Amino acid sequence: MRHYYKYAAMLALLVIYFAIMSNIQAHLEEQVKRTFEGFKYLILVTEFKYLGLGLILGLVHLINEIKSEGEWTINTPKLIFIALPSFLFSFFYILNFLPLGISMPFFMPVMKLLASDSFPREIISVIFGYSVITAFYRKELT
Repeated sequence: MRHYYKYAAMLALLVIYFAIMSNIQAHLEEQVKRTFEGFKYLILVTEFKYLGLGLILGLVHLINEIKSEGEWTINTPKLIFIALPSFLFSFFYILNFLPLGISMPFFMPVMKLLASDSFPREIISVIFGYSVITAFYRKELT
């Protein structure tokens, strides 16, 4: 019966989170339409909305790991092969405008892919959030 409460609380947290983030995003979109200010905040909220979803979905795993005994370890292959590429793909718009010294022509094919409507950036952002929070676990002491 405890599992029902845990998942019901997670569902309630997801609904509240999406209601708040959608309200903030709608407010920022209206502000950008009227004044053209706040565009950078709109991009941040839009990009981080689905990251938070992935973090919330992985929260149950983290809570179970906190309750268990052992030494904290990091699943490095998961971070390198799943989290890092999903981070690069989901936050490419933000990374593109940072002064990192990366030449733009190199990333043009990637930008065309990311700009297309068929590319599931939201899903990849959820994967990033979930893989980051589930990469931390406790290893049993032997």
